[in-house]
Amino acid sequence: MGIRFRFDPKRPFGKSVSELVTDLDPHFLRRIMVEREQRKELLEVIGIISIVASLIFVALEIRQNTNAAHSAVVQSLTDQSIVMSVLAAEDEPLRQALRAARAGTETSDQRAQVNIFYGLGLRVTQNRYMQMKLGVASMDTILATGADSPMYLSEDFKRWWEADRQRFMSDDFIDFMENVMMADPAE
Repeated sequence: MGIRFRFDPKRPFGKSVSELVTDLDPHFLRRIMVEREQRKELLEVIGIISIVASLIFVALEIRQNTNAAHSAVVQSLTDQSIVMSVLAAEDEPLRQALRAARAGTETSDQRAQVNIFYGLGLRVTQNRYMQMKLGVASMDTILATGADSPMYLSEDFKRWWEADRQRFMSDDFIDFMENVMMADPAE
């Protein structure tokens, strides 16, 4: 027959917990307390490092999202320019109307078509201007995506602008158009 061992959870080492504590060396107890404090401090440092790492991760995610949003705005602005260019390139009646307007020989239907085209181009530029005011796009981005259209320098556009600008434009956009978009590049 073997030796039987019974484990008593109240007396794990043959003594009660209070007997074990009183038997311990006071230096041993201090060392345990110091080690406990060191572990606590180590865990606090690990916790702080984790928080800082999380904040860095969030900052990187925000930067990445901001870059993605900026890229989407640039793509949208470029698409608007492409649509305007395709419209002018593929629509023969529009090209004829623009030529006639520049020569001052347009019919009333051609004038209406040119007015709509100018209004469309102006709305595209106004969208770009608003993106710049919101800080989403820079002036360089706006100009690089086709906002510096030669259309704005034509005498016909300038006549149209003088007649219609106050109808639906804010003062700051009017200043932007006149001082940036319609400014003579030679000056």
